[in-house]
Amino acid sequence: MKKIYITAVPLDSNFILKPQTVECVHIDLRADDQLTFPISRLLHATMQPGDEALVITVRQVNEYGEKNMDSLKQDLAALQAPYRLKDITTPENQNKSDLMELFKRLANAIEPQTCIYADSTFGTKSYPIILLAALNYAEKIKECELKKLIYQEQRREPLTHKPIGTYLYDVTSLYYLNGIVDALHQSDAGVEEKESLLDTLLNL
Repeated sequence: MKKIYITAVPLDSNFILKPQTVECVHIDLRADDQLTFPISRLLHATMQPGDEALVITVRQVNEYGEKNMDSLKQDLAALQAPYRLKDITTPENQNKSDLMELFKRLANAIEPQTCIYADSTFGTKSYPIILLAALNYAEKIKECELKKLIYQEQRREPLTHKPIGTYLYDVTSLYYLNGIVDALHQSDAGVEEKESLLDTLLNL
C-alpha cells in the first residue's frame, strides 16, 4: 500500500530539534527519546511490510544549515523503513505568491489514491492553513484518505519558560470539521436545527 507522510521542518535559526520523550494523548505511538520528529513516530506505528512510503517535507531555507533536516533523516534511517523523500523548499517570507506556490507544490506532491499521515507541529503560522487546504484538495480531487493528523505541544513553566513536558495529540477530527459544516450547509434544516445537529455530531 502507498502511504504518504507529511511534515514541516523548522529552520535551524529558530531552534534545533533534539530527541525527547513524549506523552501520547489518546493515540498509541512510540513515546521514547530515540526519535526527534512526531511524523517518525507515526511512520513507525503505521508502516507494514510491503508498504511504500513517500515522506514529504516542507521547509523554509536560509543560510543557517540543515541540522533539523538531518535529524529527520536520522530518524528515518533508525526506523529502517523503505521510503522516498520529496523535499519542498520555500523562501523565508510570507508573500502571498510564495504561499500560493507552496500550496500548489504540496498538493501536486501528494500522489492519487493514497493514505495520508500528516503532522502540523512545525512550520510558520500560515503553514497549517496551507496543509489543510492541500489535504482537502487531495481528498476531494485525488481520492486520497487522511488517516491521521497529529500535533505535538511543548509545555513550559509560565515564569521561566523552562520546558516541563511534551505532549503528542491526535487532531484528525479537527480536519473533518469542514466536512461536517459542508454537510450541514447542504441540509434543508433551519439554523437552529443545524446548530443542534452540530452539537450532536461534535459529541459523538
